[in-house]
Amino acid sequence: MRVLVTGAGGYIGRFLCNRLIEEGHAVVGLGLPEHLDRLQSTGCEVLLHDLSSGKSLNLASIDAVIYLAQSSFYHEMPEKAHNLFKVNVCGLIKVAESARNAGVKRFIYASTGNVYKPSFKPLDEKSPLRKDDFYALSKLTGEQILELYNKYFKVIITRFFTVYGPGQRNMLIPKIIERVKLGQSIFLEPTEEKNSENEGLLLTPCYIDDAVSILQALMQINNKDSIIINVAGSEIISIKKIAQEVGKLLGKKPIYSEVASLRQGNLIADNSFLKSLVKINFTSSTSGLYKTLSTGMSE
Repeated sequence: MRVLVTGAGGYIGRFLCNRLIEEGHAVVGLGLPEHLDRLQSTGCEVLLHDLSSGKSLNLASIDAVIYLAQSSFYHEMPEKAHNLFKVNVCGLIKVAESARNAGVKRFIYASTGNVYKPSFKPLDEKSPLRKDDFYALSKLTGEQILELYNKYFKVIITRFFTVYGPGQRNMLIPKIIERVKLGQSIFLEPTEEKNSENEGLLLTPCYIDDAVSILQALMQINNKDSIIINVAGSEIISIKKIAQEVGKLLGKKPIYSEVASLRQGNLIADNSFLKSLVKINFTSSTSGLYKTLSTGMSE
C-alpha cells in the first residue's frame, strides 16, 4: 500500500513511518522544510509542503492518508489561533480534497482526547465534548469536516490520549522525567475531596509502539461509515505514580508540591471500542517508562 503520512517529522509520525516501511508499505512523508533531517531519517519518500500555505497538493497514486499534522502553536492561544486553524482545519481540507481527487481509499485522522469536557469519569466516544478551548475546537472542526468526506473514502478518527516514549520532548511524561532527574517538584492538583490522598491527575497513557501498532491495524478495518476511536492504554495511573516509577528507575526520590488550584477532572479514556476492533497487548507503564529511560531522552 502507498501511504501518505502528514506530520511525518513529528513524534508519532517518525515511529509510524519506520514501522510502515518495515512492513513493506511505500511511505510518502509530508512535512515542513525545517524537518527535512527528521523526515529523511525515517527512510520515507519526502514531500516538503507547508499545509498552512495556499499551494496545491497532488496525491496521485496514494492509497491511504494518515493525517498526523497539527499546528505547533497550539499552546499559544489566542495569539496563534490563525495558524492553528490554518493547519488543523484548512490544511486538513486541502489534504482531504486532494485525497478525494486522487481516489484515495482510506483516511485516518489524529484527533485528541482533549476534545472531551473535563470529567472524573472514564471518557468514551460519546462523552460530552468541549468547545471552550481553541485547540479542542480546531480538532472537533476537523473531525466534523472529515465525516462529510466519508462518501468518498473510509474515514477513521482517532482520539489520542497521552502518547509517550523514547525521544519525546516537551510533553507531560518527559517533563515529569526531567523534573525527577533534576530534583525539581512534581506539582499535584488536588480535588475537592479533602479526605483522599492527592495523587494528581489520573491518566491512561499509550506507549508509542502501541500507538503505532493501533494505527497499523486500523488501516485494515473495513468500516462503511466514519468511526471515532479513543486510542489509549488500559492502565489508569496518576502523576504521582508515574513520578514514583521514574524515581525507582533513576534511583531518585521524587519531590511533590500540591498546588492551590483544584483540578476539574482527569484524563481517563474508556478504550473498550478500540479493543473490540484491534487485538493488542498493551505495554505496561512500568515497561514503557523503563524503555523510555533506557533508550534515552535525546532526539
